[in-house]
Amino acid sequence: MPTFAAIDIGSNSVRLKIARLKGSRLEPIHEDREVTRLGESVFKAGFLSPEAMAETIKVLRRFHRAAQRLAADVVRVVATSALRDARNSQAFLEWVRSATGWKVEIISGLEEARLIHLGLTSMGRVGASPVLMIDLGGGSCELTISKEGHIRDTVSLPLGAVRLTNEFLRHDPPRKSELKRLRRFVEREVSRVAGRVVAARVKVVVATSGTAAALAAVANHLQKNSGTRPAGSVSRPVMKRIAKLICRLPIEQRRKLEGIGPRRAEIIAAGVQVYEELLELCHLHGFRYSPLGLRDGLLAQMAADSDHGTRSGKQIESERWDSITNAASARVGNAVVQGAETSPPPAAGVRGMAFGSRDVVRSWRLRKSERTPPAHLLHYFQLGNSGIYAGPEENHRLDRTLLGQVATSSRDRAIESVESGRSTVGAQSFAVVATGPCAQPGA
Repeated sequence: MPTFAAIDIGSNSVRLKIARLKGSRLEPIHEDREVTRLGESVFKAGFLSPEAMAETIKVLRRFHRAAQRLAADVVRVVATSALRDARNSQAFLEWVRSATGWKVEIISGLEEARLIHLGLTSMGRVGASPVLMIDLGGGSCELTISKEGHIRDTVSLPLGAVRLTNEFLRHDPPRKSELKRLRRFVEREVSRVAGRVVAARVKVVVATSGTAAALAAVANHLQKNSGTRPAGSVSRPVMKRIAKLICRLPIEQRRKLEGIGPRRAEIIAAGVQVYEELLELCHLHGFRYSPLGLRDGLLAQMAADSDHGTRSGKQIESERWDSITNAASARVGNAVVQGAETSPPPAAGVRGMAFGSRDVVRSWRLRKSERTPPAHLLHYFQLGNSGIYAGPEENHRLDRTLLGQVATSSRDRAIESVESGRSTVGAQSFAVVATGPCAQPGA
């Protein structure tokens, strides 16, 4: 029974979750969390402060001891918005490696959204109707539209609670002028994506992370005698009520509210403004809180890598096929999927591939029943001004391409990382060719 440890280094807090794979299911065995406010100085000055780094390292050493005690076979450590923005992030990465031996991955906002989606769909119940997933962290807010368990759209907005507090709220309680500036900024950012959310006809809204948990607890306290909504749910009218309450209270009184801890009280005023604007501008009735999130997505990914028969393994396989077929149906460029009629040159010096805004595929003839692992589908490709070329041949020897971070919007599917290796493919071949001349491999 392999044991996995997932660590999320966020802008506000650092989280650990360890789970053991039993059969095809993950069983959580340990969790830990500490607020270190790593992103606070980043959003003020652009740098991680020595104090915040030292405090985070201290927590990571504690997590390291827990991972050793529970004999974690695989440990994955990721960092999000604060490390994406910090100018001295490399110094912190080296400090983590020196203190724990761990290599930290700084993931993009889109990859963060993909992993949160994976955690929710592989470990929670998500119906067939369109679902909006909201993850408001310390530095950013990820919005993902999912339908039938598959990502249809996703975006990362600079609306984290720590970031907004540092930028707009200087007084306690916040002044009306500060709240006005904050609302104007949040409204502008949310308006960029509100039309897409409305067009998706979202039926269910699921919110994750600490701000959502705190707001759900406050809502539950306010409604405990009404019985109007289930625990963990927040309606739009109740959100308006909570926003007014929180923004007129000083920190000491906010700390006394049900579900809001001492550190959360410092940033909850900014977070509640984001949720109020999201529900209003996107015409949403409310949201329900889920304790699942990024760590669960990391665990699901590790479980899938260990055993493709797990629920998360099947989910990832299906999503990868969505990536390929969506790229194949995009209408933005002039490439053509031709089937097995073209024999490709041997793969060599492969650098990478992305189905982006310039690429289009007009037909798709590879049958899903004949699929092979996605890492073996693409034998040779060259992406440049002339387009792309990809083509296998049955049992053709090739450089093994590793599927790296896969951007999950239908427009930005990508395979980003490549590692030299050898592999054999035993499936019906296909080719993607550009209409213009292609450069030689390794060019």
